[in-house]
Amino acid sequence: MCAAVDDVVAWLLLAVAVALVGAGGGSLSLPLRLIGLALYLTVMIGAIRPIAARLLRLRQSQDLSIELLGVMVVFAFVSAAATDALGVHPLFGAFLAGVCFPRASSWQETIRGRLEMLVYVLLLPLFFALTGMRTRLDLLNRPSMWLWTVIVLLTATLGKVGGATAAARWTGQSWRESLALGVLLNTRGLVELIVLNIGYNLGIFSPTLFTMLVVMALVTTVCTTPVLNLLGVQNDSQGRQSARSERAHGPVLRS
Repeated sequence: MCAAVDDVVAWLLLAVAVALVGAGGGSLSLPLRLIGLALYLTVMIGAIRPIAARLLRLRQSQDLSIELLGVMVVFAFVSAAATDALGVHPLFGAFLAGVCFPRASSWQETIRGRLEMLVYVLLLPLFFALTGMRTRLDLLNRPSMWLWTVIVLLTATLGKVGGATAAARWTGQSWRESLALGVLLNTRGLVELIVLNIGYNLGIFSPTLFTMLVVMALVTTVCTTPVLNLLGVQNDSQGRQSARSERAHGPVLRS
């Protein structure tokens, strides 16, 4: 839940940032871009999403047909084109289309089964290859560059781990569980790389800063499992599960 809220807020902030930069959008001024973005969000969340949920309830068959799948794919492209016309990155429109997608587990499984191979085998490797080609480690050729990379890494880690740990402690969690939540949220994955590539395309990041941020994303992601093991989170959760099992089945086994 924390990661989902984090992603939603990140996408909203990204949309506003891209609108402020003014990529695309033709001759639209900044106030018009922001107003258009707000109206588009209102229509998608306040109207399209409830209508889609209602159509799902009225539909007799719970199976996702090829025709309906085609309509959903077209809707995602149209939504992406709409945000692009407003001066916001097309990915934000596609994200909104996913938010408005009806919450039917059978439909989600069908879409995943039909599109997963294309996405994972073709599109995702191409995206990672593009990110790798843009990552210029040769630009970090001075101690000062690596010093700034460490500063970026520490700032990103303290922001995520510190903020999540403080919030978890405020809600009454133990220090171990609070730190574990912070470490899990500190993981940067596909969304982080998407944001970095958008910033790079818009000219917000220089190649050097882009490389520093990619290194930060990789290091924070790789460190997640070792840090969790150091905290003993996995072993502790297994121990609690064994204890609960013993409390639940112990009397039966003893009898």
